[in-house]
Amino acid sequence: DEGIEVEYVEEMKKTNSIYCTENLNKKDKYTVFLDGNHPYIKIKTNFKKDRKLLIIKDSFANSFIPFLTGHFSEIHVIDPRYYKEDMVELIEKENIENILILYSVNTFFKN
Repeated sequence: DEGIEVEYVEEMKKTNSIYCTENLNKKDKYTVFLDGNHPYIKIKTNFKKDRKLLIIKDSFANSFIPFLTGHFSEIHVIDPRYYKEDMVELIEKENIENILILYSVNTFFKN
């Protein structure tokens, strides 16, 4: 978690951890990962190479994202259930070359 900056873009909130440990006191403990679901989260890491990843996801991916922070300098996380902007524009603006879709099958077929 060291050297990480997490920006909840639409909420205009920043933190230095992908874990929200205060949420361990809540009923839904799964929100300890990235404080639950948000339309767009931008994670900057201390990874030395300029590698950027876009993750298109549902809540299924939240617990997996911490494992990717050691492999990318920036991780852009989009939840299309809430993100209503143009994803192609975001990809071009941020020069993203890698995309990962992490969706549970049930949510994928509902959306």
